[in-house]
Amino acid sequence: MRVVVGLKLLDRTVSLVQCGLVLILFVFSTYFGLSWRNYAFGSGLGLGIFASVQLGLITLMAHVGMLESVALFDIVGFVAYDSCVLIWRSTCWHQNTGPTAYYRGSSTQSGILES
Repeated sequence: MRVVVGLKLLDRTVSLVQCGLVLILFVFSTYFGLSWRNYAFGSGLGLGIFASVQLGLITLMAHVGMLESVALFDIVGFVAYDSCVLIWRSTCWHQNTGPTAYYRGSSTQSGILES
């Protein structure tokens, strides 16, 4: 029983760190030059949504109990994961407009990028 509690605590901690990383990604996205269609931003967005849903589910499971409403928690987790897969798929499908778009107009930077 102690092992299960320890693993749940570890899972909750990892989800909290992932949510913090996604918050940092949102705050500094313009500094890093990331647009909504960038692969890194889409991956981070999907990871953040999934981590926040998992964090909420783990917290609810801790308050409600693991044996009650497990099927509902599983369905919500599956729907969140499937939604994140669609986000990841759509960002990979669209054209990448990454930070290199800032350097296209500069002649000195284009010389560096071409060599």
